[in-house]
Amino acid sequence: MLMHRRRLLAVAPAATLASVVRQRRALAQAASGPFRLPFIGPFSGPIGIVGQPALTGAQFTVEEINRAGGIMGRPLELVVRDAQGKPELAAAAAQELAAGGLHLLIAGLSTPEGLAVMPIMKSTNSVQILLAGSGTVWKY
Repeated sequence: MLMHRRRLLAVAPAATLASVVRQRRALAQAASGPFRLPFIGPFSGPIGIVGQPALTGAQFTVEEINRAGGIMGRPLELVVRDAQGKPELAAAAAQELAAGGLHLLIAGLSTPEGLAVMPIMKSTNSVQILLAGSGTVWKY
C-alpha cells in the first residue's frame, strides 16, 4: 500500500503538468482561430424573403469587420443554419451548435423560431441574440 502511494505521489505532478500543457495548447489553438458566430434564420421557404436580407446584411458586416482586421486580430466567421421558418429546424440547429461549443447565436427572425430556440439556450447555458421576431405564427 505504501508503495502505491509513493508511486502516485511521484506520477501525479507529472500527470497534472501534462494535463495543464494539453489544456494550454487547446486554448491557444482555439484563440488563434476565427470567432464563430452562428446565425439561424428563415433563409428559404415561405418566409425566406424575411431572412435573406438579414443574411446578406450579416455577411456584409462580417466582411467589413474582417477587412478591418477582425476582432482582436482574429477573423469573424458566420455559421449559417437555414431553419426555413420552421421552429423544429431552428431548435435542432441551436442544439447542434451548442453541442459544438457555440454558445452565442443569432436566432429569431420569426417569432416561432425564436421561441423554439429559447429553451435550448437555457438548457445549454447559451445566449441568444434576438434580432426582430415577427408576431405572425406560421402554420405548415
